Amino acid sequence: MNGGAKILFRIDIGRGHSNVAIMGNRLYTMGFIDPENLVYCLEADTGREIWRYSIEIGFGEPNPLVYGNKVFLSLHDTCYMLETDESEPQQLWVSGELCSDIATAVLIDKYLYGTHFAGRYVTTNDWNTMLRLDWPLRCVSVETGFVMWEQNMEHSTLTAADGKLILLGIKGSLRIAEVTASGYTELSRGDLSGGKKHFVFATPLVLCNGKMYCRNYYGDLICIDVSN
Repeated sequence: MNGGAKILFRIDIGRGHSNVAIMGNRLYTMGFIDPENLVYCLEADTGREIWRYSIEIGFGEPNPLVYGNKVFLSLHDTCYMLETDESEPQQLWVSGELCSDIATAVLIDKYLYGTHFAGRYVTTNDWNTMLRLDWPLRCVSVETGFVMWEQNMEHSTLTAADGKLILLGIKGSLRIAEVTASGYTELSRGDLSGGKKHFVFATPLVLCNGKMYCRNYYGDLICIDVSN
């Protein structure tokens, strides 16, 4: 490659859109090799496979959420909590209580927070359905998979910072909330839609150096100064 960069490894992990999660020198991701959805744990430096795990129920290739020696996978219709070591992982629990597919859940103080699809199938780019329906925001225990509470609102992607939950709604609402196992308390709310309808915000925002970066499906990239 130009500039002296070199490819360290290239391996086949199957089709899909799962990103990677890295903890230490362990890399976790997912892929589909017909007829299986597979979860991989690889050495981040070499790509050497440490283990793979076959998902028997559910479809979709979400971004893994790694917490200590646990890996959470939220597919379109099923979610899994795995416990890992150097060998085959163990399944701690499986449920249908936090199925967010590509809208990855976030972790705050041993609780998972995410938008649950509630068994509704939404096809690619079916924004009208996404905009029309309310979706349950749920809090789920890492240890048990039990739902602690839920609150209906517009479909939102989530970011966590300083123990707070930042929610970017699909219609352009921007909320900051305090969340615990006992409930949801909204601290502030804004609107990024500019009064326009059908401006689909389906991508999680990025928070970096005191700024929030938000984009919508139709091309707007918005930067907000939150340094004060």
